[in-house]
Amino acid sequence: MTVSTAIQSALPVISNLAILPAVFWAARRALVFESFVLLNVFLWSSIYHVCDSYSLCLLPFRTLWLWDHFFAAYSIIVLAIYASSIQSRHLRLLVLLGLGELLLTGLIWHRHSSNHIFILFGLAAALIALATWLFHGLPHYDWIDFGAGVLLGSSGLLIFALLNSNHSIYWVTHSAWHLAIMLSAYFFLEIRSFRRSLGILLRPQEALLENKPRIGAALEEVITHQQQNASIYEQIRAGHQRIYLARPPPRQEVTILPEKKTSSLQDPFRLPA
Repeated sequence: MTVSTAIQSALPVISNLAILPAVFWAARRALVFESFVLLNVFLWSSIYHVCDSYSLCLLPFRTLWLWDHFFAAYSIIVLAIYASSIQSRHLRLLVLLGLGELLLTGLIWHRHSSNHIFILFGLAAALIALATWLFHGLPHYDWIDFGAGVLLGSSGLLIFALLNSNHSIYWVTHSAWHLAIMLSAYFFLEIRSFRRSLGILLRPQEALLENKPRIGAALEEVITHQQQNASIYEQIRAGHQRIYLARPPPRQEVTILPEKKTSSLQDPFRLPA
């Protein structure tokens, strides 16, 4: 095996490392479902390309192809729904499960149209996100990170749809598809951190969902989040529509003065015996 052949075989496998920053970020922020899906993207894509490049197959090639394509397309759906304004976790989970079942069915029955299925479900999830923005209004996201995610994601989809079938440069185009679409996942996940870091005005219920400490946080950070949530609950009771999450509420110190004792002669209200 020559050096060029070794690089061509290894690059589609190594390029899967681009998804790991998004996996670690999601796990650190306790986004369990998102981190699970992205981790499966890394695992199944790596196993599939090891089988494709080196003929070291843990499972039948058709099975590896199916799970690699499923989690790659499903991660696009998950990130699009993550960027939407759907506030109900149950509704978000219902949408994700429904689209996941349709995607898996489409990949099983229309294997040779996988490129079109990628684009179709990606557009469907993007339209759902846009519809929620029109209904609830534009969310307070970091639009720079959002733009970077859209640019990388759309570039990756175009590479996959238009150039991936060229077998002479497959190792280049497919590695570029990996890098673009996997790095876009990190930028899409970052859009929500803008809210807490810069103190954007939020609805109280939305702030309670967003304002939670990361896994492994220090005691001071946990106490800070508890103080913020206590302030949020008070504002919800008071009927405020929006809150500010720039910093924890100031601690209020209460000074208890000693009780002043008065004698019976100095007390003008004391009745005579």
